[in-house]
Amino acid sequence: MEVILAKSAGFCFGVKRAVDTVYEQARQSSGRIYTYGPIIHNEEVVNDLEQKGVRVVETPEELKNCRDGTVIIRSHGVGKGIYELLEKEGIPYVDATCPPPTTIMASTCREISFASTCRSCVALQIVFKTIIS
Repeated sequence: MEVILAKSAGFCFGVKRAVDTVYEQARQSSGRIYTYGPIIHNEEVVNDLEQKGVRVVETPEELKNCRDGTVIIRSHGVGKGIYELLEKEGIPYVDATCPPPTTIMASTCREISFASTCRSCVALQIVFKTIIS
């Protein structure tokens, strides 16, 4: 069997951007840094960030206790309810969600809100409301 080594390897743009954002915040911030869920699904990166003082929080209840720092939204994003909670509680946050899914979700939600009479769109609206809630 022949093994061909890729010329380049690493994280995609969105993941690299999210990871770089957390490292930058950890270096520059005087307060605590939290991520809502692991910033990416890579145990080595998450462990390295923890060694630098970054704490992973997993639940909305834990988020309410993050007023002493900044919460970073993970690369694959979170539901609308998490943004609402952060805003309501006055918790500072940095959104490190990968831009293409964010753009697609925003466009989809905009289209869904305009199309309330088409049966297909109503079905999609139900699905997407479930996803983003």
